[in-house]
Amino acid sequence: MTDFAGTDADTDADQRGTAESPTARSASSARVYNAMGGGKDHYLPDEEIARKIVELWPTVGRAVQANRAFIHASARWLAQEVGIRQFLDLGCGIPAPNSPNLHETAQQIAPASRVLYVDNDPTVLAHTSALLVSAPEGRTAYLNADATAPDSVLTSRELTGTLDLGRPVGLFLCALLHLIPDHQDPRGIVGRFTEALAPGSHVVISHATPDHDPALMEQVAEVYARSGRVNATGTLRRREEIEHLLGDRLELVEPGIVPAHRWQPGTAASDADLPDDAINCYALVARKP
Repeated sequence: MTDFAGTDADTDADQRGTAESPTARSASSARVYNAMGGGKDHYLPDEEIARKIVELWPTVGRAVQANRAFIHASARWLAQEVGIRQFLDLGCGIPAPNSPNLHETAQQIAPASRVLYVDNDPTVLAHTSALLVSAPEGRTAYLNADATAPDSVLTSRELTGTLDLGRPVGLFLCALLHLIPDHQDPRGIVGRFTEALAPGSHVVISHATPDHDPALMEQVAEVYARSGRVNATGTLRRREEIEHLLGDRLELVEPGIVPAHRWQPGTAASDADLPDDAINCYALVARKP
C-alpha cells in the first residue's frame, strides 16, 4: 500500500483565496478533486496541487470523469434493477458542474427516492443548495459530519428524518476510503455502517490504487505529501486490500472489483478504450444478504 496526504478544509468558502489570504493556508481533498475534474470551486493551493498532478498524470481528469460515471451508473442500476429507493452518500464532495448529482440520477428513475449527502468540507456545505433540489415525491438532505465517526452520522436527525434504516439503502463511499489511513480503521468504518443497514442494502465503493502504475501513483502521493499544507494521511490500496475493507458481511456483485471505467461495460463507453493505468481507480458494488 502507498500512503498519501488527504486534506481537510479550514477556510471560508465564500471567496477565492490568494497567496496571502487565509484561504491559502490549506488545500482540501474535495477542492483538489474539483480542480482536477475541471471545476471552478477551488482556491490557489488546490490549483497548485492539481496542476502538479496533471503534469504527472495527464489523464487524471478522465479518471475523475470515470469515477463520476461509475457513481451514476451504479445509482441507476440500484434504482432500476434492484429497486433501491434510499441512498446515503458519504464524502459526497462538491457538486459536479456538468453532470447530475446522485439524487437527480435516482429520482429520474424513481421520483420518490430519498438521498442524504454527508461531508465535512466547508466548500461542500456552501454548495448544498445544489444538493437539496429534490423531486416533490422524494427528499434530499445534507449532513455536515465526518464519515470516520459513523455514529455521528447514523444517530443524526438528518439521517433519521430522511432515511429508514429498516429498509434497504444504497451506501456510497466513492473516492473516500483512500483518504482514510489504516490507523483510522477503514474496515471498521465500513463494517459499522454495514451493520446498521437492512438486508438487501448495497455498498458502492471507488478507491484509488497503485496496481496499474505504481511509479506514477507514488509520485502523485509525493505531490500531496510535499505540499506543506496537509493535515491528514490516506492510503492507496491494492485490489486485495480493497476487498479486505468489505469485511464478512458483504457479497460482491458482478463484475466484482474492476477498474472504474469497466464496471458494467457499456455504461461509460466513451472511456472503455482507455488503459487501466490512465484511470488508476477500482470500483465495486457489494450486497448485504
